Amino acid sequence: AEDVFIPCGATMVVMHTPSSAGSTGTLVQVPSSGGHVPAVVYPGGPDPACIYIFLPGVRGNLDVPGIGDASCELDLDRWASPSGRGSIFARLAAELASGEDMTVAPWAPRDRRSALHAKTTTSTAGQPRRFRALCALMSWRASEDEIARAIACEITQGDDDDSVGARRLALAVEDACAVATHLRRTSTRGHDAGKRPPRVAFVGFGFGAAVAWAAASKLGADAVAAVVSVSGAHVETSAARTLKLDTPGCITTLDQVPKLWVHGASDTTLSPTASRAGFEIAREPKCVAFVMNGDHRLDIAREASYEPMKTFMVSTLTSEYLSSVGCDAPYGVELGNARRTATPCIGARVLAMPAAMRGDTNVSSSAGTKPKRSFHRAAHTYDARLMFEVLKGGDVPVLGAGWVDVSRALGAGHAEAARLLMDAAIDAGRGTRGRVV
Repeated sequence: AEDVFIPCGATMVVMHTPSSAGSTGTLVQVPSSGGHVPAVVYPGGPDPACIYIFLPGVRGNLDVPGIGDASCELDLDRWASPSGRGSIFARLAAELASGEDMTVAPWAPRDRRSALHAKTTTSTAGQPRRFRALCALMSWRASEDEIARAIACEITQGDDDDSVGARRLALAVEDACAVATHLRRTSTRGHDAGKRPPRVAFVGFGFGAAVAWAAASKLGADAVAAVVSVSGAHVETSAARTLKLDTPGCITTLDQVPKLWVHGASDTTLSPTASRAGFEIAREPKCVAFVMNGDHRLDIAREASYEPMKTFMVSTLTSEYLSSVGCDAPYGVELGNARRTATPCIGARVLAMPAAMRGDTNVSSSAGTKPKRSFHRAAHTYDARLMFEVLKGGDVPVLGAGWVDVSRALGAGHAEAARLLMDAAIDAGRGTRGRVV
């Protein structure tokens, strides 16, 4: 594998990435007004259609979905090590930046990651996707810089818990906005000076989700392509409202921005009701996906969590590409400001994702080749089936792998349909009710 150097004004720490890691990321230090923010950057080619910024949990570094408790406190420079192989964010970043999809997940058993099987797939045209994204896995400045940590301790002495939390959130939002602003500026360097910089999509985990909403609101809807909350926090304190960083207030400023919530239905760290609350507040387009049996870190349901995120993010990336080249989307609608969107980035959709669902290709065994359980095929099947159950007032199946359309276009009862589906998924995660399909 080659070392990758990104020609930008940041202080660079170039790391050689082993080819077996399937990564082309480069660890950099992005300059900000308060110091340098560490990030692993995946270049998306000379003209990326979008910028995806992945935000970790409160501990920073490898505190990301798919990484277990034993490894989540490792430094960011371990992202390409065996300890970081389970990172859902790292897989998404590598695929979106390269335009190629892995047929075998990096967290799969060693025999399935052999040279024979670990190949990439391309688009149906036999070439990588033309539309690629510049991606960055970032950490928090305060978790890397001793000076910033000391400042954070000093300014929070004597404050109550809400004030401490709000200030910590504010520092993290500054980090996220600094990375977004820097990457937007440098991604267009050398290109047409009059061209609009690519929009930014924030993808946050836990505490990082609250940062994602606040950072997106601060940048403004015109600069934001999408927001994804994974096992996300929902901050509603008065201290956060004073700083205009409260999650509900930030969500309401992003009316036409595609939004996705992904949450483990069995999460005991941050209740899945937090994602339901955000979904109910938000205006369309919006999606929410509950992963059955998924816990907070989603490390026991990586594939089931990855599938809806990848589907949503490729849709937003496709929309951004179509908008950037000025063509009409063959399967979308125009929502103003030259923003064209594609399913599932239109309307409002609810998904109950079975943890057993797999997105890998056919697996050979002694008994022959097992048929592929396609997430995309199941989505079309269960979409109509689940909605029919809701409308007829029967039992709501809670393990259907499909985006159920509960948009306002359905007319009266759309909000009730969404509530029934979300309640069923959350209650099934608690083991209180719901039946398996």
